[in-house]
Order: sequence, then structure tokens, then C-alpha cells
Amino acid sequence: MCLPELRRRITSSPKEWTLKIDIKDLLATVHAIQTSGVRIGYPDEQTPVEIADPQGLSAALDDALCAFRDLRGGTDYLVDADANTYNRAVWVRFVQRGPSLHHGKVESALVSSFQALRDEISKSCGKLDYWGGNNYFNLSIPFEGVMRESFPKIEHLPWDERYRYELERTTWQCLRWKVFNFLAFAESFATRCVELGLSHVLIPSVGLCVHPWLFAANDLSVTATEGAATALDSLSNPDHWPRMYSCSAYARWEIAAAAASASQGNPDHFEQMPDLLNPAVRELLRNRINFSLGDWADLPLQDASVDAIFATNALPRECVVERSRVLREWVRVVRPGGLVFIAQHNFCEKDVRTVLHDAGWVETNLLAGERTPLPNPSAIGFQIFYSSG
Repeated sequence: MCLPELRRRITSSPKEWTLKIDIKDLLATVHAIQTSGVRIGYPDEQTPVEIADPQGLSAALDDALCAFRDLRGGTDYLVDADANTYNRAVWVRFVQRGPSLHHGKVESALVSSFQALRDEISKSCGKLDYWGGNNYFNLSIPFEGVMRESFPKIEHLPWDERYRYELERTTWQCLRWKVFNFLAFAESFATRCVELGLSHVLIPSVGLCVHPWLFAANDLSVTATEGAATALDSLSNPDHWPRMYSCSAYARWEIAAAAASASQGNPDHFEQMPDLLNPAVRELLRNRINFSLGDWADLPLQDASVDAIFATNALPRECVVERSRVLREWVRVVRPGGLVFIAQHNFCEKDVRTVLHDAGWVETNLLAGERTPLPNPSAIGFQIFYSSG
């Protein structure tokens, strides 16, 4: 691979030379991860970093990865690279299949190669983080380029402005968390609906979540409501946002999600992401979805008109009165025998259960396949999952 031209950097040392190289190009020179079994998630934007000795760093990283692979007894890696807005560095995590003992002491078989790697990365003011016993290690390299924000402070803005700001400024990785979160629950819930012959699913306050398209891919009819026109426009036109709604965006997010927990599997993995950039697929699924702009507590639906509700962070958190209004709307629109799944972050479950129990709904573990505990076929079953995000 041809490396970029040398660039002189003015520092306290008058003759310090560095190479400016994109992190993708640097990783492409590391032989240990250039195999078919390795999954690599590169940053969405061009991410140049200044490296004192790219060849030396590549060789040291290759040696460390080979030693790590031999120790763990695995053959493949999960590699996640992204710009970190907190310390303005490019972080690269290397995850290797194998045990994670968490004893904190660097194994003797790794001491030599890891020290050599630490010495090489320090020449570029970078760091190696490995505590011993884990099945992953991190490299961080200073980054001075332009980057989007991870968690912009937008709580004071109206909802429509929040979404507009996020789409313009938030990192693609953080946006994808909003798009693809709760996919495992969505898959399980869609399966339960199909098994029980339910056909019409309401997704209230859908935000940017891809869930309507996934339910439609399971031949279900979907009503997706949202009070923010910007969010609904983005969701209903996924072809306008390929970095959020494409198959490759999902694959990139899945790598990041798996690497975040230093495991080879994504705990929120969805079996098959529909190809929403394919016009034929998109139009087929769109015919099964009604994207509707509407208030949380004033749904554009008739009484008893939906079979199921899949609600993720769709309840107002701050006000019990508003929360009760929303819940009563759900009670109004669900048919007898319906199912409701609620995943919510940072809320009081007690008042939610009170409203639903008073309506005659029965709590049951829907995603685990429970159905028999319901007192009669016309009872509405619900499940609450307390989410961390």
C-alpha cells in the first residue's frame, strides 16, 4: 500500500516528521486482520491521524494481534474504529474470541509484543489499554479533525428541533443506536404476532426507529405515529439516509454494539435487515405502513382498531398525568385479545401498571411465549421491560 506523503509537524522537537494517514488505510496494512473471518467497522467519515512510523506501528500491531490470537485460541477478530468526541481520539477496539478472566494482570505470553506496541503508539502520542485477562484491547490515537457530537445537549429544544439538530450534528454511530435499538425485542414481538394471527401493530412515538419497516417485513400492517415531523419524514424516506437505514449501516452498528460489550455477538441482533435502499423492497413494505403525524395522547385511530402495540420509550417520563393520558389512549385503541410490549427508560412502573390493571389488562411474559396465563382469549396481555437506554 502506498502511504501518503511526509508532512512536517511543528512541535517542541524541530525535526519531528509524521505521516498523515487515514485509520482505514493504516488498518489495511495489518496482516493479522486481513482475513475472511474478521469483521471491521471503519469510521463513517475520513479519519486521518498523524503517525510517526506507520510501518513500525503496523508491524507491532500485527505481532500483538498474532500473540493475542494464539493465546486465546481463536482465528478471527472483531475490530471497531471510531472517533471519540470526549478525548478527541480515534479509538480502535480489537476483540478476540476466547476467555475473559478479568484478573487484571497482563499474561506473560503478551508482555513482549504488547510493550512493543505500547512503545510504537506512544511515538504518535497514542495509548494502548489492556488490563489482562480480557478478550479485547484498545488503541487510541489523537485526532484533530472535524467530528460530529456524541450527545448534544438538546433537551431544552422542542421535539422537532431536537431531531433536526441531531440529524445535522450527532455522530452516525449515535444516530444508529436510535435507529436500531430494541431490534431483538422487535423480532420476538413480530414473531408472537404472526404466531397468534395478529395483523395490525401500532408503534407510538416511533422517533427514528426502524421498527415499522421490520414489522412490515414480517407481513404485518403497521401504524407508526410521531409528533415530530422531522423524525417521521426521515423514517418514512430511508433512502435519503443511507448511513442510518441501509444494510451496511446496520452491519456497521452491529459491529459497534458487539464491540461495546467486547463480545462476538450483538445482544440486540436482528436476523435479517430489509434492503431499504432497494426501491422495489422499499415500496412493497411502505404499502403496509401508515406513517402518521400525531400527538402522544391523541392517536389518529378508531377504538379497538389495532391488534398490538410495540412501544419503546413512548411514554412521557416527567408527568404522571400525561403518562396516564397516553396509556388510556392505548387502552382505547387495542382490540380484545391484543398484545402490548412496553420498553421504557427512567420511569415509574407503578402508575403504568395501575392504569393497565384497572383496564383489565393482564401482565404476562409475551416474548418468552407465555399466553396461557391470560384468563380468557379476549384479555389483553402486556409486558413491561425496564430499559437502560
